[in-house]
Amino acid sequence: YHNFHLPFVFSSTAPTNGDITIPWYIHTSAFGFLWNQPGYGSFDVQNDKEIMWTANATHQLDIWITTIPKEENLSSLFYPILMKNYVNVIGHPNPLPKFASGFWQSKNRYRSQNEFLDVAKGYYDRQIPVSIIVIDWFHWTKLGEWKFNSTCWPDIPQMINQLKSYGMNLMVSVWPHVEKDSENFFFMNTTDLLTHDANGNVLPSTTDNLYISDQFNPTTRQFIWDKVKRNYYDYGIKIYWLDADEPEGGRPGLQWWYGRHDEEIAMVWAREHQRTF
Repeated sequence: YHNFHLPFVFSSTAPTNGDITIPWYIHTSAFGFLWNQPGYGSFDVQNDKEIMWTANATHQLDIWITTIPKEENLSSLFYPILMKNYVNVIGHPNPLPKFASGFWQSKNRYRSQNEFLDVAKGYYDRQIPVSIIVIDWFHWTKLGEWKFNSTCWPDIPQMINQLKSYGMNLMVSVWPHVEKDSENFFFMNTTDLLTHDANGNVLPSTTDNLYISDQFNPTTRQFIWDKVKRNYYDYGIKIYWLDADEPEGGRPGLQWWYGRHDEEIAMVWAREHQRTF
């Protein structure tokens, strides 16, 4: 890249929602460099000579460097060695479970239990095996209640039993946002389970009616998991699509999480959200 600027931000603020940056750099002189920072910043190539890494705000820098063994040389294929070192440090992905290795069926979106089961039955009747079938967003009452809308989804045990008879596993979409008129907003707001500004005022996302749960707080994680366990897991629903966990529509630069400014730690929020589950 020549005179190249790459910002480190949430993917929802990048040019496209799917843009994810991993700040891992390999140099032709056979070393790898990992910029292990959870906050906002950037990577710049200037005048085709100078590389600059920037952390907008940080108490410390965490940089990891790896190279090739002494007996190797630059004429060897050192890229696989550096990549192996990198993966050994950051962790290997878990193998895909066998039950998830077939066809996944999803649509935007199922609006009722009857519609959903009719589609599932259609696949079963045509002898098309489905490994996982997905119930996407707005199956809930309000964002931040983490449960099915009982008007549209009246009998969850019956639905689960029918899917089991078809040999299908169920995945549900779970969002981290909390609507102001949801049943959990008042409690979460008065017990510091939502993100706030430097003055302690609860802070809405770019959509004023939506608030973001403070996943850096272990009490928040336990509160949300208790809701998910009661309304999904205890029914046998154990596969979760953690959607919109950039978090979508957040306000970088204003939110404060766990006593630290989001400029410094924002992008580790998604890891903390995953720890909930």
